[in-house]
Amino acid sequence: MPIFCSCINKKTPDTSDILTQMLSASKNLPVGRVYTTKSTPGSVDYLSSSLLGTLYGTSDANYSPKSVFSRTESISIWVSSGFYATEFAVFHCPNDKDAAEIADLCLSRIDSMRSFINANSQKLSLDETKTTLDNAKVKIIGEYVIMAVCVEAEAAIEAAKEVIS
Repeated sequence: MPIFCSCINKKTPDTSDILTQMLSASKNLPVGRVYTTKSTPGSVDYLSSSLLGTLYGTSDANYSPKSVFSRTESISIWVSSGFYATEFAVFHCPNDKDAAEIADLCLSRIDSMRSFINANSQKLSLDETKTTLDNAKVKIIGEYVIMAVCVEAEAAIEAAKEVIS
């Protein structure tokens, strides 16, 4: 009876490795910072539940996105500094239901950024960031939810696929 060892020892890529490849596939990024749930609480790159709630929260007072995030294996995000609407996120999800819920939260995040840019573009000279948001993508790839908000979002998603496959 043959044994298929490749299935037994298959290692799932870490969200930070996927994020690194996405950043490498993107050109001319503004200054930003990486945050990850794998970091030590209290460190500058630790992705806390309060930061997740701030970025991916909803206006529904009865809903807390922290619950779905607490079930993830790991999360890594890169957020640009200043008023640039450039952001990457990788969520390693335990199941399809959580992946779909997180993908919806990512789409809501993009809508929130779009609303801010539309409301403030003239007074803050943010017109060029609209292109970034128009190219934004959210994809579920296997156990991962990938969000890319940048001009080269498709290239970033493809880079993530290469690491995950």
